[in-house]
Amino acid sequence: MTKTLCKLVIVCPQEVAEDIIEAFLDASPSLPGFTSFDVEGHGHDFASASTSERVRGHVARKCLWMILPEAEVGRALDALKQGTSNPHVTHWLEPVAGAGSLTSW
Repeated sequence: MTKTLCKLVIVCPQEVAEDIIEAFLDASPSLPGFTSFDVEGHGHDFASASTSERVRGHVARKCLWMILPEAEVGRALDALKQGTSNPHVTHWLEPVAGAGSLTSW
């Protein structure tokens, strides 16, 4: 039986990213590996943006991607909540049609 995979996407302020990453790495049993990278958020609501972010017209964010079985999403979101309660953290799920590595061919 094949597992249904999905991609968990998390976008968060830079200042809470390390707390989220640490919570993911400390989860037991362990969660799958993930990718993190810097991104810039654009939009109309800059109420919580710094002065320099308002001048630049975007806010600095960190994005994390994790491919995992759909059944593990709840555990990953629990770890996310343990990492931060920041209201500017957003997440969504995307379906994954398939995944592998060059060594799995």
